[in-house]
Amino acid sequence: MAGAAVAYLVDLFVNPRGPLNAILMQFGLVDSPIPFLGSEDSALITLAMFYSWHRMGFAIMLILSGILAVRADLLEASMLDGANRWQSIKNVVLPVLGPAFVLITVIIMVDVFNNADYTLLIMGAEAGPFRSTDIMGTYLYRSAFGASAASSDANFGMSAAIGIITAIMILPAALFLALRNLRNK
Repeated sequence: MAGAAVAYLVDLFVNPRGPLNAILMQFGLVDSPIPFLGSEDSALITLAMFYSWHRMGFAIMLILSGILAVRADLLEASMLDGANRWQSIKNVVLPVLGPAFVLITVIIMVDVFNNADYTLLIMGAEAGPFRSTDIMGTYLYRSAFGASAASSDANFGMSAAIGIITAIMILPAALFLALRNLRNK
């Protein structure tokens, strides 16, 4: 699903009059609605949980394709050599899944550092209550374009520095993945 659609669903689901609060109040778990996105303490956690849910399908598909790539004859050979189930998983399956885990890590890192769509769509450029949902992407957005249409406090130098730092933080995992793929060819 597109980030804008998921952001809309998040906003509807955790709204004080939304279904999550209705269920919590119906079962007597809370007395009054919880402001999931309106509280400094819970806003970032709420966005992170829904972001994880949004990206989980892609990660599961990569892991499943990696599991399907495990050759059955290698598993049978490990069992014939006396390996138990855990040893077969540790020594046969997990090494095959390694590139998938690295790819998932790189993609999630790029998304986490650069993807500010949830925060910008739900919480605005000011990143929620007292900037409690501020991430690299929202800070970069505010630095490059200013916090609001009325302000002119754009700082392109700061935005460029944020972009370079983000790239440096993601670079080791991306290089590891690229070098591993080159070695396997």
